[in-house]
Amino acid sequence: MINYHLHKPIKLNNVFEIPVDTTKWEYEYNTIKKPWTPKREGKFSFEELLIVKKQTNYLNLVNGHGIYILYFSTLNKFYVGISAAQSKTPDPILSRLRKHRAKATATNHIKGPTIDHTNYLKNGWWEVAKERYLRFRNNDELSDCILAIITIDQHKKILEKYNGDKRFLENLEYKMGNIFNPVNEYIFQHLKLTGINNWKSFGRKQKGEEHKCNIKTWDNYQFII
Repeated sequence: MINYHLHKPIKLNNVFEIPVDTTKWEYEYNTIKKPWTPKREGKFSFEELLIVKKQTNYLNLVNGHGIYILYFSTLNKFYVGISAAQSKTPDPILSRLRKHRAKATATNHIKGPTIDHTNYLKNGWWEVAKERYLRFRNNDELSDCILAIITIDQHKKILEKYNGDKRFLENLEYKMGNIFNPVNEYIFQHLKLTGINNWKSFGRKQKGEEHKCNIKTWDNYQFII
């Protein structure tokens, strides 16, 4: 069993300043070679995709590692991702979120790490971006997006004991991809989100190493999944 902590879900724009992409887009992507990118004028540097607010309490969390979940309430879709410390070049949650912001709004950045705008099973980030652009056009501040982060308790000890964390985070990612997971249901109850039966997860997931996940919430509820 590994112990995890679910931090209080928060609107993405309460953690970050999210500049609006005002460039025009015709719902098309460059797919001749990787990385795939939107056929759209470059707008921001990588760091400008999400600008951390100075007053946020989430600075240490987004600069760390764990599971992150993005709930898009206007689309009834959610994405679960991992940021593992076990990596040759560890990618903190903040870096992962910046890439996903670009994918969600089909934003073509001009400086920084490459971003591959993938479309897993033809129902991934492309579809999210197209739905969002159709709805918000050039005024998408991701105001409907809610962020939840789950971290490993005593992460460093787990890394040392099991010689890594990725396989465990993959397993939790896989479990959290089920909308009827009791942890998701608890988050929905807290956020007063409705119509849980209509929500769908998207994106590729690995099953990782099966293990019991003991998840303690920000308000001291506990779930074992």
